[in-house]
Amino acid sequence: GEWVYALQQRFNLAYLYHRFGIQAAQQFVGGQYQSNAVAGDGQAPVAWVPAAKQKEALDLLIAALSPENLDVPDRILAALVPPPSGTRESREQFASEAGEAFSLWTAARSLVGLIVEPLLESGRAARLTLPAHREALTLDGLTGRLIGATWGAPSEASARKAALRRIAQRGVLDALMDLGARPDAAAEVRAVVFSRLTRLKTELRGRHSLDPATEAHLRLAEGDLTEFLEKPEVRKTRPARPQAPPGRPIGAN
Repeated sequence: GEWVYALQQRFNLAYLYHRFGIQAAQQFVGGQYQSNAVAGDGQAPVAWVPAAKQKEALDLLIAALSPENLDVPDRILAALVPPPSGTRESREQFASEAGEAFSLWTAARSLVGLIVEPLLESGRAARLTLPAHREALTLDGLTGRLIGATWGAPSEASARKAALRRIAQRGVLDALMDLGARPDAAAEVRAVVFSRLTRLKTELRGRHSLDPATEAHLRLAEGDLTEFLEKPEVRKTRPARPQAPPGRPIGAN
């Protein structure tokens, strides 16, 4: 028979089944339609993606950050076992912060990164600060939606879903701090990020929880925000977050 471990090599195809849909939706946010127009051919050389389409894409991406969409059923988790003795790990399996044991938290962190980090890329963020009509999606609007959907979400009833919510919150916070500290980030971008994070820090200072894990998460976030807002350059020394497996095509170099 086949090693049970083989499921680890294929699991990312199921957990990240919407990977290319995520990438497609991200192109609409702050996106433009560009054509190789020639003078007199009647084509518009550049046109912004309509505001309604950008906001619809953002809604779908934010929905993918919900605990329900980050979770994995227990029967699947039970089959995600370490590689057999004497074999090598596959690059197609998720990295694990728990050693050889599969970590749902690491997998969820990888998925959150796939969703959030490209949304907060420097060029996209700068495009969202350019002059636009009143209903257009702005960088302030984007960051507000991300913070509101994660840090502003209602408390979860189960400990597991609460943990997955914290992973989404942390992913948004880290991506925003990384954007604000990036050398190529425009001044307008940094201003929006610092404004949003200053407000979030003020809110977190007054927020407490009786759950030890949630309280620790809140205090760590508050401390990191304080450090970042005073010395944004400290972000450069942080270790890289776990990356998702390369995915399709399996086995390609």
